[in-house]
Amino acid sequence: MPGNITLRSPGWTQIMSTELNSLAAAAGAVQATGTNAAYDNSGTVSSCFWADFELRVTFGTGPTAGTTVDLYLIPLSSDGTNYVDGSATVQQVTLLVGSWVVRNVNTAQVLLLRNVPLPNDKFLVSVVNNTNQAFPASGSTVKAKMAGEYYN
Repeated sequence: MPGNITLRSPGWTQIMSTELNSLAAAAGAVQATGTNAAYDNSGTVSSCFWADFELRVTFGTGPTAGTTVDLYLIPLSSDGTNYVDGSATVQQVTLLVGSWVVRNVNTAQVLLLRNVPLPNDKFLVSVVNNTNQAFPASGSTVKAKMAGEYYN
């Protein structure tokens, strides 16, 4: 008997907020595990295959059009306790999963990265501000909407 394939999502989850406050140009930030715990994607039934990541930012001065804010996913290492090398100042190019391209405006920008493949374990999120302007003192966020296929 044929089954159905459905797409399921637990909805939007805020991943980063205060970590982005006043993030300088050419600087990085990593998810603060005390504020927003590492996302646990290790469940055998609840694992998600991919996610959409949303960046909300309002620059005080418009950045150069076409510059980027880069998204990195830092997975749990094989020891099950520590994360692979990656921090606000050290990014492995192999952990880069996408870049949000910004516009030259000083109004709100809501930018989306679609269908980013996820590690099948816990992971942290890191962003690097490759624009020529700092983030605002507050109000910027990174959110994720995880999704997976379920068969019934």
